[in-house]
Amino acid sequence: MVNFDNYNFELVDFYKKESFDFNKYFNHSIFHNDFFISTDQRFMIPSKSHLLGLSPFFIKLDNDFLKNKKFSEKKFINFQKKIERSVKSNKNNKEFNAVLNNIYNDYNNFINSCPLNKLEKSFFLKFFNDYSYDKISSLIIDYYSFILEKSDEISKKIINLKQSEEFIKKDESNFYLACCFNNELDLINDIFIFYSKIFKKREEKIKNFERGHCSFCGKESITYSSIGSYALSKSSSFNYSNKMNNAHLRICNECNSYLRTAENNIKKSLNAPIMIIPKSKGNKEYSSFTKISNTDKPSFSKINEFLKDNSNDFNYDLIFYSESKGNTYIINKYVENYQAFLVEFNKKIKLYNEGNCCNYLLNEPLTFDITKEKNYITNLFDLEYIFKSFFVNINKEGVKYPNLFNFYDIYLNDISGEKGIFRGFDSKTVSIFVKYMNSIFSFIYELNSDSLNRKMLNEIVLNLLLKYQKNTNNENSYRNSIIQNLNYYYMLNKEFLEDKMLNEDNIKELKNIFSKYNIKNNDQSSTEDEEKKISAEDEEEIFKLIEEDCSLKYYLLGQFISLIDNFKRSNNKNGEVFSNFILNCNKYNVLKLFATEVLQKNNYYIEKMNKKGKFIFKILEKDLNSLFDEDEFYFEDYLLLIFTGYYTENILSSSYGSE
Repeated sequence: MVNFDNYNFELVDFYKKESFDFNKYFNHSIFHNDFFISTDQRFMIPSKSHLLGLSPFFIKLDNDFLKNKKFSEKKFINFQKKIERSVKSNKNNKEFNAVLNNIYNDYNNFINSCPLNKLEKSFFLKFFNDYSYDKISSLIIDYYSFILEKSDEISKKIINLKQSEEFIKKDESNFYLACCFNNELDLINDIFIFYSKIFKKREEKIKNFERGHCSFCGKESITYSSIGSYALSKSSSFNYSNKMNNAHLRICNECNSYLRTAENNIKKSLNAPIMIIPKSKGNKEYSSFTKISNTDKPSFSKINEFLKDNSNDFNYDLIFYSESKGNTYIINKYVENYQAFLVEFNKKIKLYNEGNCCNYLLNEPLTFDITKEKNYITNLFDLEYIFKSFFVNINKEGVKYPNLFNFYDIYLNDISGEKGIFRGFDSKTVSIFVKYMNSIFSFIYELNSDSLNRKMLNEIVLNLLLKYQKNTNNENSYRNSIIQNLNYYYMLNKEFLEDKMLNEDNIKELKNIFSKYNIKNNDQSSTEDEEKKISAEDEEEIFKLIEEDCSLKYYLLGQFISLIDNFKRSNNKNGEVFSNFILNCNKYNVLKLFATEVLQKNNYYIEKMNKKGKFIFKILEKDLNSLFDEDEFYFEDYLLLIFTGYYTENILSSSYGSE
């Protein structure tokens, strides 16, 4: 540490960072809170042949002056030469003084481009008015000359510290020489840090493409962007060339400074490795976007609200990244022209009706209080919870959901492993999620309606329902979970895929017909044969409905199996026909398994069925060879329809329609 008192520099002792009192610094300086330490070359101004630093008053020191545990004159001389080169360069208006000169030439633009509040701006303005360029540049030269003069003492202090007991070798500590003025001169550090983070050209060797047009404001001449995620590397960037004329991100010097400001401050606001890139719609005015880079809005939903309020001025790109070495970022997902926050549905999608009934599943009631459940879907982000609920793990402790709050987490966290989103989940569920996770993200965040399809939804939901069914027994029942997720499934099918499978009007027609044939309505004066039959007129109508909508056939098949299981349970038998069939069938054996496990093995119970059950058996028997062979159906469609029939109110029951 170097103190500045009465216009003289004074070398004091070394401190560990954690024991240093930052109150020594001017209370409106960045260093009053903490040192800004970075090894990122984007922020370093001098070259490695000189003293390396973030500012002239916070430089990284050589700390290895020993060779074979003895003082190395050669290493020390190399250290001195670095200092001498830095003194010479700054005297010739290079390095820090060259930067300082550029800043002083238009310090008002510098102040206005930095993310400062009014009070902070006033301190910087006062600094530039009170201290001329000549005065500060001379101070820098004097300081470097002082370091050269004290180089021997500095090296000895470093050697003594590294050989002391308090120095922990395994820490591999870096050594920095900081100068504290304890007044507004400490703002010199802030000036250079802001310059490095906002204005400094990232790579001098890469020339601007003068005929290129900025994607943000339209001005001519594009430069090599300074944001951390931008690197000339195929593995870690959205740029794929070492020439600016082929760059994917086309940005001018001015917009580059705005982008660096946004990068620095939005990172703080989002509390996640997410970046929002504003692209002006032509007014070339970024003042409104400055608000978002200075506002305190920690949640992603609040950021979306802000973007929506400013959507008349900007388009936005959305980036999800992971940090790599050297403070660079690897882009995991780049969403161009992000607009999901603008989408509001024309109508509210209502999930539940009065009485805990499912709006998209034949008004089937749930036997738990749904007041805490989300009842309306108003935008795409409301679907994240539903998609998340399709992926569960079930063990002795119950149902476990993935560590997935927003679907963009797939680009920020590991999928599996000790800290993964699906830690402890079965491999099949993880495999299905990995197969479709990018499609789900694209549907929500990129407005790609084609990324959601029936085949995908079928596979996801069927895997979930089979898991619930497998864990359903005398001790645990997952009926509510199955009903609720079927409600989600049919909602997505109807509202987003415009699928008309299991048309509700057709179901109502069936219910109207079957409600007539119940215990209460049986005519006691009718003969036994008449009582066992459904009228020819109703039979014809049922066959017509099934012919028009073949999904009804598999819905009724589920009802038929439910009738068998309920009959067996009422006679103190295990009602597991559905579980045995649904958990063991596949697209190759489904017909054979149905014929043996459902029909043949339960012939006794089928013979005892009421007229409605016997009529369904008649339909199935008549159509047995073509069963599970519909042209427009996937295999999963059959099972999902059977699940639907099995778990919804049984219209084949003798009591149905009697109330």
